[in-house]
Amino acid sequence: RAYVCVCVCMHACVCVHPCTCVHACVHAYVCAYVLALLCQVYSNLRHAVCTMWRTEGPLSFYKGLSPTLMLVFPQAGLQFSIYHSLSRIWLLAVGEKSVLGFPRSSMCGMAAG
Repeated sequence: RAYVCVCVCMHACVCVHPCTCVHACVHAYVCAYVLALLCQVYSNLRHAVCTMWRTEGPLSFYKGLSPTLMLVFPQAGLQFSIYHSLSRIWLLAVGEKSVLGFPRSSMCGMAAG
């Protein structure tokens, strides 16, 4: 089960990483502009995406993906293990009959996250 959870989390990171990368680049350029260290600033998100695509190619949207995945792999596994352990403890302590109880699921998820 933990392996499936880790795979899902890593897949989500790969899908969302381009948006994160564009956000980081836009934020970095805005901060550099404020500090007067850089002349060119992205005027909007579309300008940032088009400029990154033209100057660096499609792989520019996946900069920093490998460290992100190396962080997500143990983090997701640990979080799922904690959630599963807390869920079992809850069932033993409270004796809840339903497997998909919302209070149990939400409390264990908050504690694990």
